[in-house]
Amino acid sequence: MKRVFGIHVVQGDPATEILNMSDKLGSDIVIMGTHGKGVIGHAFLGSVAEKVLHRIRKPVYIIPLPKEDTDITLGEI
Repeated sequence: MKRVFGIHVVQGDPATEILNMSDKLGSDIVIMGTHGKGVIGHAFLGSVAEKVLHRIRKPVYIIPLPKEDTDITLGEI
């Protein structure tokens, strides 16, 4: 199994661009973070994560952001 991952920075509507990049890259899964600080309808997921989940046809892993006082570096992920 070939493992390929990366970070891509694009401009535009976040949900639309996540979906576009997923298709363009031929990804098998999408992994995204969420803060879930929206209004009642978005109590557990952020609005971007919710939009992606409603429109994508592949597995999505949603990872809540750590508490503000958590010290984490990219090397630990």
